[in-house]
This record gives sequence, C-alpha cells and structure tokens, in this order.
Amino acid sequence: MAKFTDIYIDTVADTPQRIAIDLTEQDQTAHWHIHLANNAQAVVLYDQTAGSNVALDEHVQVSLGENATLCLLIQHALQPCSTITQTMAVTMGADSHLTSGIITQGGKHVDYSATATFDATGAHADFFGVSKVTDKNSVNFNIHANHSTPNSSSNQTFRSIVYDTAISNHNSRVTVGRAAKGTLTHQLSQHILLSKRASGNAKPELDILTDDVKCNHGATIGQLSDEARFYLQARGLSKTEAEALLLNAFLQDSLDQMAPEPIRQWLKPI
Repeated sequence: MAKFTDIYIDTVADTPQRIAIDLTEQDQTAHWHIHLANNAQAVVLYDQTAGSNVALDEHVQVSLGENATLCLLIQHALQPCSTITQTMAVTMGADSHLTSGIITQGGKHVDYSATATFDATGAHADFFGVSKVTDKNSVNFNIHANHSTPNSSSNQTFRSIVYDTAISNHNSRVTVGRAAKGTLTHQLSQHILLSKRASGNAKPELDILTDDVKCNHGATIGQLSDEARFYLQARGLSKTEAEALLLNAFLQDSLDQMAPEPIRQWLKPI
C-alpha cells in the first residue's frame, strides 16, 4: 500500500482498515485525507513505525458527512532520535460521530494537534491520547474543540506515564460560541510520574460565550498509589509485577474505549 493514502468511504465498511507505514529519513512531509460520506461507517488504524533520524511534518484532514461514524486510531512506535509533528483538522456533519485516538511511545519528540469544528447539530467526538515517555523525550497533546452550533458534544481524555527526565504536556481547549446552546463537553488529563525529575503538565481551557451548556474539566498529576501497590504485594505480587499491573490498568480504560475489539490485535504493547 502506498504511503499516506487518502481514504474515501461511502458505505458501511464491515472490515477495519490497517494502514501500516514504515517511516524513513526521506519522509519529511505528508498530507492525507479521510472522508466519510453521509451514513458511512469505518474503523481505521494508522500504524506508524519510524527508524532513526526521522523528522516528519504531517497534516491530516478528516471530514464526516451527516450521520457518519468513524473510529480513527494513530499508533506510533518510534526510535529514540525520531520526531513527529502531526496536525489533524476535523469537520463534522449533523449527527456524525468520531472516536479519535493516538497511542505513542518512543521518539525524541512527538507533537500532536487536533482541531475539531462542530458546526452541525448533533455532532459528537471523543478524543483519546495515551503515551509512555522515557529518557529526555517529550510529548505534546494539543486538542481544540470548537462548538459553534447548538446541541453538539465532545470529550477529551489524555493519559501519560512519564519516566526519567521526560516531559508530557496536555493542552486541551473548548470554545463554545454564542449560538451553541446545549453543548456538552468534558476534559480529563492524567499523568503518572515515575521519577522525581519527570514532568507532567496539564492546561485545560474553557472559552464559553453562552449559557445552557455543561462543560467541565479535571486533571491529576502524581505517582503510583503506595496503598494500591501494598495491597497487590500483600497478595503475592512482586513490587515490579504490582507496578506493571497498576500502570497497565491506568492506560487500559482509554485503550478499551478508543480501540474496538476487531483492531486490538494490531495494537502494540505499551
């Protein structure tokens, strides 16, 4: 399959699509588009692996017709010297539904930005991000949900495990225009820091210009629970096993929500 393939779907696609791309130093810029026609449905996994010294600037355009449903996952497995900047722009038709997830580990720096425009009634989007950041590496998740019409909704849930001197930033923004009564939004950012020098930052923003809306946000930054770790060790697990179980549980809820059963076979361990 060619790299950076445009996708057009005008039916209910029963079989999930996996687009596997091996990035090299020659892959410096990319532009691709996913379009779903009215009433179309699809599940797409965009699976990227990168060798050393890859520096990719990538732009993705997603457009959903009326009553269209898309689950789009982007999975990164990157070598330590690679950097990726991804920008995604989403337009949504009336009563359309988007589940958008990004799973990233490795890489010197990953910068992921998504902007979704809700200008049709009944549109809904769930944005998920899961990352494991090590060494001196960094990850930025930047999401902007722009609600400009009545009765649309969005959720943002981002979780990171941060080791060593790595940095994880979650920047989430919701804009609710004057005409967007009935908007429902939720933002959640969670970091687990596994080193005293690791850094996790959350910056939720709400810009609300009307009433009759429900918008909330939450953020947690901390370490593994000593009580939970002790509980598991008291039942026979080693310290390493207990920590691995707790970290897996921390990420698994998001992975379960963003990844339907048919594509979980393609997800790499994180």
